[in-house]
Amino acid sequence: MMNEVVIVGQIAKISEMYQNCNGSKETEIVLKVQRNMLISGGKHEYDFIPVILWEAIAKMMIDVCTIGSMIGIKGRINYNQAEKFNIICEKISFMDKYSFTGQDG
Repeated sequence: MMNEVVIVGQIAKISEMYQNCNGSKETEIVLKVQRNMLISGGKHEYDFIPVILWEAIAKMMIDVCTIGSMIGIKGRINYNQAEKFNIICEKISFMDKYSFTGQDG
């Protein structure tokens, strides 16, 4: 069996980095992902997907991304009964040409 997802979207929300109960640093982002189908008026709908990033990946993302930055992530689906479904990020790709210059895109 395989639990692997690849998602490309814009960052809609970035939470502050915190230390979890296991002592690891993590942060949560929400990715805004465009759906393929159009709704009335020719507009797109979006899904908002929570993504958890740990340690070095979280720090790197916080250092180079802002709200609206386009990123791709590879990870796995996680479900915690006390919480909800989310994606655990294992790899991140910065797709926004402005990510490394600090400019808004």
